[in-house]
Amino acid sequence: MTQLVPVVLTDEEQEECEQTIRELTQSDEGRCVVKKEIAESFQRGMIAHCLMSRAERFLIAAGGSAVHITFHVPYYSPEHRLDDDLGERACVSAAKACAIYPLPIYFFDFGCILYQIGKMEEAKVAFSTFLRGLEQVEPEPLTEIWQKQRNIQSSARLAKELIQ
Repeated sequence: MTQLVPVVLTDEEQEECEQTIRELTQSDEGRCVVKKEIAESFQRGMIAHCLMSRAERFLIAAGGSAVHITFHVPYYSPEHRLDDDLGERACVSAAKACAIYPLPIYFFDFGCILYQIGKMEEAKVAFSTFLRGLEQVEPEPLTEIWQKQRNIQSSARLAKELIQ
């Protein structure tokens, strides 16, 4: 087990996360129903998903390319500088997502964000964390569900290439 560190969300982040959870979990009666044994993990996963989506929006607004696609290859060019403020906001949001729910693919996405803003050494750390996370013997039940949304093998190949 890994102890989670406290993560402080801004009011804007908190509202966006709560809205996302409401949109995805409310039944017709307006109640949110999740199995008790996975409720905490589910909530952390939803918040992290929302924060990673937010990070991607900041990255795109900064002039970068989307990261949450199947065969994403991050692009970096010193001549094509991204907006520093929006790039930093993308990094902060992605870091919070990884801290709240350390899903391996989120570290890959975080690495792609760092790579695009030119933080190559930090990107290598994120990619390495992603690859180590894939070696986890027994993932949380929800981890497998989240990861089935992506092509993990192609992301692993790309991460290995970018670390070298």
